[in-house]
Amino acid sequence: MIGYEDEPNHAAEICICEIFGRDVGPNRCRIGIGLHPFGDAKLEDEFSAEVVEIDARQSHTYAAEWTPEFVAFYVDDRLIKVVRQSPSYPMQFMLDIFEFANGPGLASPLERYPKEFVVESFRGYRPNSGPASRPPAFF
Repeated sequence: MIGYEDEPNHAAEICICEIFGRDVGPNRCRIGIGLHPFGDAKLEDEFSAEVVEIDARQSHTYAAEWTPEFVAFYVDDRLIKVVRQSPSYPMQFMLDIFEFANGPGLASPLERYPKEFVVESFRGYRPNSGPASRPPAFF
């Protein structure tokens, strides 16, 4: 998730899941999770690649609980990391996949295309009460 930058300081990123192919093994992988402040001077960079005992080639659930006080990161409903700071402005979700130039151990340019980036589901929730809640929108 990333700020809209409607104001210059509304630029932080909550990174729920960042996986590089070089970090994937059959029973474990390194998953980048955390907070990047970018243009938000109120926040500190708190991002790390955490080793998680999963086969990332299989389907998993990656989640963040974003509250006014903290952001908690989960993989398959298991708490992996908590960041004790939080952006306080609207954010947007971005689902991206990137392919980098060839290098040692990377894919050959002769691989078949098109490639797939499959998202089985995406959900967002808002609390029913408390500071993060809002009345339901009517369309």
